[in-house]
This record gives sequence, C-alpha cells and structure tokens, in this order.
Amino acid sequence: MVAIGEAQMNARYRACQSCIGLLVAASFGCSEVAAPEEMDPSDEVDPCDTMVCDETDPCADVVCDDSNDCTIDSCLPADGSCINDAAMDGLSCDLEGVAGICALGQCAEPELCAEVDCDDADVCTTDLCNPETGECFNVVDDCDDGDPCTDDSCDPTNGCSNEPKCVDGNSCTADSCTDGVCMNQVFIDGTDCIRDGEEGACVSGFCNLCFFDLSCDDGNDCTDDRCSGGECFNDGKETGTDCMTTDGAPGECRFGRCQPTLGVQL
Repeated sequence: MVAIGEAQMNARYRACQSCIGLLVAASFGCSEVAAPEEMDPSDEVDPCDTMVCDETDPCADVVCDDSNDCTIDSCLPADGSCINDAAMDGLSCDLEGVAGICALGQCAEPELCAEVDCDDADVCTTDLCNPETGECFNVVDDCDDGDPCTDDSCDPTNGCSNEPKCVDGNSCTADSCTDGVCMNQVFIDGTDCIRDGEEGACVSGFCNLCFFDLSCDDGNDCTDDRCSGGECFNDGKETGTDCMTTDGAPGECRFGRCQPTLGVQL
C-alpha cells in the first residue's frame, strides 16, 4: 500500500470510528483505531484494513410484534432474539374491538371493575380490584419501619403509627432505646420536673410537687391542705366548719367554700 495523505487519513479514521460506534451499539466487537494525531501520514499501513466491521443488523428482518397491546416488544441487537415484556397494568388496550385495560400483560375487560367499590374504609389497607375477575382484595399495609425501638401499629382511622417504645412519661428519667432494649435513667434528686402541668422536683425518680403541707396551701379556708408522697391533697372540710369569707367576715364551710353563716345579715 502506498502512503496516504493526512486529509485522506482523517477521513478514513472517521469512517472507521463510525463503524466502531455502530458495532458497539449493536453489541458487536470491533478493534480500536488510533486517533489522527497518533497516525503518521507516511505510514504505509492503513489501520482500518485490520478491522473486521460486520455492519449487518441482526434485528433488521426480525418482527417481534406479538399483536398484544399489553406487551412492550423489542429486539435484542446482540442476537436478534425478541423480548415481549408485560406493559404497566391499567393501560388501555384493544380487546377484540372493545376498549380494555391491561392486567398482567393481558388485555382484560375493564367493566368488571368499573362498578366495583373496593374501599373498605380502612386506611390500613390498600384496596384493589382484579380486572380479570372483578373481585376485590384489600392488602394490609406493612407499618413496620424496621426500627426495633418503635411500637408499630395501624389505626383504622389514622393509619400507621410508629411510637417510641421506651418513653415512660416520667420527667424524672432519661429514656433511651438500643436494639429494642429500653433504659430509663433516673435523674438526680432535686432536678426540676413537670407532672400534670405543674412544676416539681425529682426525688428517687418521681416528680414531687410538694415536700411540706404548707406548700399545698390553696388559699381556701374550707380545705384541709396536706402533702403526701410528693403530691398535694386539698380535701373539703365538713359543712358548718367555721371559716373567714373573702370579705373578712365570719362564715361557715358549705360545698368546699366559705360562705356567710346562715341567718347572719351582712
């Protein structure tokens, strides 16, 4: 072979690369060629002469259409074999001249589910209708979040719930969970806490709202105020017990309140 010029060499390079692109796309192998800047115009060896470029398309004469609206038909370029994958359920299709709906790769009559109400009013299920039979099936939702430290459940009204399982509702403990094992660490005595909306102090892991009877004084003369077990109790005194009204006048306890003594004019 005689030496080829640079322009001619570049044209040959592009032609070879085009062949490579076609063959690779069709899953065939083709030897690589050198880039123009790497080729010597004075070289008497044409790299394209060493390539075997079979440009025959294996899918050229292959018909993969299976006449099924509910399949996606394609040809595998590597060997010319057909692929007929099921199309998405719910797509429209032609069922012998009647409008149908795709289900599991087959065209079915949509009328079977058209008038069927599969709603079971339970948010914990996914409600479906089988287009081939018209029958309902209600698949129970999986509320498992994969966390061993949550209690997973489903409420028919509110749906899935994943509540932390180690929360004890005690403001005098630090709640934690590791691999499903709970730990409720008690705070040191004297730590501020809240119980039933009232401020208190932690004692042995319990939120005390009081320590002395005096701290339970509710300002009502008709209650006996006492502190027991860190909790205040304000029990009503017996009816008729002497007391002082809010006006400073003598009175008597009735229904847990100090009221003017009967028969006394104020």
